[in-house]
Formats: sequence, structure tokens, C-alpha cells
Amino acid sequence: MENLLDALKEKDFTLFPECFDRAKKEKILHLPFYKEMIRELLEFEKSTREKDFPSLPFSLFRLFDETGDREKYQEKYFLRRKIANTYALMYLLYGKKEYLSRLEDCLWKICGEYTWCLPAHLGSILEYSPEHKTVLDLFNCETAASLSEMLYLLKGRLHSAVENRVRDEIFKRVLSPFSSSPPQWWESSKMNWASVCASSIGIASIYLIEDENALFPILQRVISALNSFLSGFSSDGACLEGMLYWNYGLGFFTYFSVLLSERTGGKINLSQDERVRKAAAFQQNFMLDDLNAASFSDSPPQNRFILGFSHRLSKLFAEITPPHFSCSSGAFGDNCFRWQHMVRNFFWSEPQSTGGLGECSCFYKDAGLFLRRIKRKNAFVSFAAKAGHNDEPHNHNDIGSFILFCSGKQIFADPGSGEYTREYFSDGRYGLIATSSRGHSVPIIDSKFQMPGNEQKGKIITALHKKNSSKFEIEFSKAYKNPSMLHLKRTFIFDNKNLCLDLIDDFLFDTPLPAKERFVTFIPPKIIGNEVFIGNYAKISVQGINISPKISEEEFLLNSPDRKKLYIIDFEIPPQKEIKAAFKIQITE
Repeated sequence: MENLLDALKEKDFTLFPECFDRAKKEKILHLPFYKEMIRELLEFEKSTREKDFPSLPFSLFRLFDETGDREKYQEKYFLRRKIANTYALMYLLYGKKEYLSRLEDCLWKICGEYTWCLPAHLGSILEYSPEHKTVLDLFNCETAASLSEMLYLLKGRLHSAVENRVRDEIFKRVLSPFSSSPPQWWESSKMNWASVCASSIGIASIYLIEDENALFPILQRVISALNSFLSGFSSDGACLEGMLYWNYGLGFFTYFSVLLSERTGGKINLSQDERVRKAAAFQQNFMLDDLNAASFSDSPPQNRFILGFSHRLSKLFAEITPPHFSCSSGAFGDNCFRWQHMVRNFFWSEPQSTGGLGECSCFYKDAGLFLRRIKRKNAFVSFAAKAGHNDEPHNHNDIGSFILFCSGKQIFADPGSGEYTREYFSDGRYGLIATSSRGHSVPIIDSKFQMPGNEQKGKIITALHKKNSSKFEIEFSKAYKNPSMLHLKRTFIFDNKNLCLDLIDDFLFDTPLPAKERFVTFIPPKIIGNEVFIGNYAKISVQGINISPKISEEEFLLNSPDRKKLYIIDFEIPPQKEIKAAFKIQITE
């Protein structure tokens, strides 16, 4: 990499040039490709036009401290960003003064917020502290990046009082605290915080700091943090945090790295790092179809992809194919309505790139992730499983968990992320159904579940893809930390020609112990004879051992119709020293 300080002496540059391209704006406003996103934008603007800007009262701010609830405050917080972003984008596209005036009101009120941080990231919030304004969490940093980009794109058009106040707040809340502080904890972390916080600070700095000598030390730290982030991917490019955080972390990395390349006249290009190329392929390799992700760790089963981000990756790397454009997240990017996603969904998208995934056979050795995706009758049938360990970022105790997918549904599910509450990120994390192994399709040994920790891991024995079948075999006795367990091997054989999955577990104990084979699904199952039918999609039957199934259910996400209840299928095995339990899952749809 060329010397950063010398590269920052570049004077002939334009940042985010797509936003100044009149031809691009004409395409956005008139091409059918953008019609649905424009409709979303106009409808939302109309729905909020006569309403007051949402307030952020103390009664909501205090809830996380008092009850652990974070949603009620965050709903209003993110809605404020969505409204501001909408008016900024509407003005960029249409140039109407009324949109600019409304944006100025939004920015003025955002500048008046007690803190740009979320209560969940502040520790104890019921004790007032002026430092609450300068905690460098994800959303304080993101807000600085968003507002600085708006200032740049709307330079000379915002009222000077608004522009100066926004600039002042960004420096007071983010840039000055970062410049004067020792390294933040996230600067050496290997997950999304390192990327999002550092990239956001880098974006704001590039837009607001012209002097290369002042900019240089900030960007040095930013690039160092991004190096830590990239080291969190497995050597072959897997994101251990799941697809949701792949979008989040690698998305912000890409937004910053492109901006830095523009700022330095192409001299500094972080995307040339081979780790970025490998990480960029994770989406196309680990989706079950164009809309649904292999939902290991804290990722929801459905993953509408970020259009502008994915299209830019396919522009940077010829081998990258984004999912089909009909499965994009639309105008607003995600449920936090991030400006960086939103504006690039319009200005980075490529109308000629309709996308669409094909069949895939992948194995991420270091991460212990295995997937086979095949196409049958214009739809995908997919199988995914994981080894790994139980101390991953956004960890679930889920070694040996698997997914069988067809007809657009996870028939046997990895439940994915639960509801984010205070308990979800506390010492009580593994008492929850979403994160504990009790909510995953893995054995229960002597009434005990898997334990958290780096030493609780799965050893891969076989990982093999053939033309008509795939085999994945792991040893994961260490996951249970049970001194009486000598051996636990799980074998998956996925027959993609006959659409069936054989699952065989071999247990060996030094004293007779009971075991329970557990399978989970969000589709109501029913028992017929000694077989269990998962809707009309699949049936599971026991091979060579006389055990009967029992069905129970647990509340999972009450506000999510598709994941409201998790159905649990258990096969109880009486105490034995040596057990071989084999199951055949036949797709019937």
C-alpha cells in the first residue's frame, strides 16, 4: 500500500461521484428497475408529511435499564433516521425546497438528541453523565457518518446555521473524542463493531477534515481497526457472525474503502486485500436461495440483500453474483434504515444486473460450515450444517446444528437470532431458547445441553461433495463437557438426487447414560405411527432403533408470525454405554 500521508495529498478528487451524475439521477427517476424503490420512498414521505417528528422521551430511554426492553426506544430512534434520510434522498433526486426545509428540521432535532448512542450501549443510563454524548458506539458513529455525507452532498444548500450545527455536533460527539482517546475496545475486535465504528469515523473524517495532516492519524487508526475486522473472517472468507452481520460489517467496510480510494485518487484501495475478495463471496455461497440465509449465529432466516452494496461487490469482483434483484431489501436497506445502505441502494445499483444465485457446493474448513444448494423445478433445495465452536462472535451453542430447506422454507431449522434484550447479551444468554443448544437440532446428553466456550468445538472428519450426494461428518463430544462421554460422531449424508438426508449419531460413554435426539422446526409437525411429518414438506423416520417421538413447543418470537413458535421433536433413548441412532429425512414436497 502506498504511503497513506502522501496519498492524502491528492487534490483532484470527487467523493461519491454517482450522486452528482445527472444521467444516473435520470435513470433512477425513470427506469422501471427503480420504480418499486421510488414508490416506497414517495409513500413513506406522504405518510409522514403531516406528522410531528417522533420524540425520544426519557420514559422510553430508561426502559432498557429498568426492564431490559430496547425496542420501544429504538423504534422511535430509527424512525427519526428514516424520516431524515427520506427527505435528504428526496431532495437529492427531486431538488424541491420543501424537502430541504423538512430535512433541516430533522437535522436540527437530531442535533438536539441527548445522545446518538443507544441505551443498550451506555451501561447504566439512569445516572446522568455528559460522557453519554461521546460514547463511540455503533449508532453514534453511524449518525456522524450519515450526517457528514449529507453535508457534503448538499453543500451550500442547507441553511448555514443547520450546516454549522451539524458539523459542530459531529466533532463534539465523535471525531474529537476519537482523536483524543486511547484505543477503543472495538478497534482490536474481530467482528462488526470494528468495521462499522471505524468505517463510520473514517467516512465522517474524509468528508469533514480537509487537512491531510489532521486526517492522517485518524485514518491510520481506522485502517488498523479494519484490519482487525478482516482477521475475524475465517481464512477462507466465512463470517462467523452470520449473514446479517456480514451485510453490516462488510457493507460499511466497502462504503469506507471506496470513499478512501476516491479521496486518494485510487492510490489506497483496501478492497485489493485478498481477504476482502474471499469475504465478498460468502453471501452467494451461504444462502439457501436468493431470499433465505443459512441462519447460524445471530442471523434471521430471511435475508433480503442490500442492493447497492451487493452490486458494488459484483463490480469490484467479477466472480461475485448477487441474489435476484426481486429479493433486495428495497429502498430503506434494513430495519434500522441506515443512510449508507439507503442512498447507495439508489446510486450504486446496476439496472442491468438482475442477479440470481445458482447451485452451490461449499465447505468453509476453518469455520466448520458446510452447504449444498441444488435447483429442482425452478426452486432450490438446500442442506447446511456446522461444526465450529461455542465461543464465536454472536455465538449460539449449536455445534452439529443443521438446516434442510425446500419450497422456500427451512423444514428443519436453525432458529437464528432471538429478540435482542438486556438478557440476550448478559450472563443469562444461554438460558434462552434461541442461543442455547436446547433450541437447536442437536442431542441432549444426560439431560444436559452444550456448554459455551472455545474448547467446546467440533472436529471435522469428512467434508465431501459428489455429483449426487454430500457427506459431512463431525466429532463433537467436547461440546457437552461431560467426562463420561468418550465419543460423539454425527454423520450427515445428503442425497440430492432422491432428496433425502440420512443423519447418524454414534455415542460412546464410559457408563450408561440417557440421550435425547432433538429436531426443531417452525412448521407444525404431526406424528403418524412412528414417523413425524413436517407439514407436507418432509417426514422423519427412525432407522434400526426402537424409539418413539414426542412433540412439544416453545414461544420463540411473538412479534414474528413465521417464528412465533418453535416446535420440538424429541426421541428419548434410555441409558446405554453405546448408542447408534439413525434417522432418514425424506423431502415429500
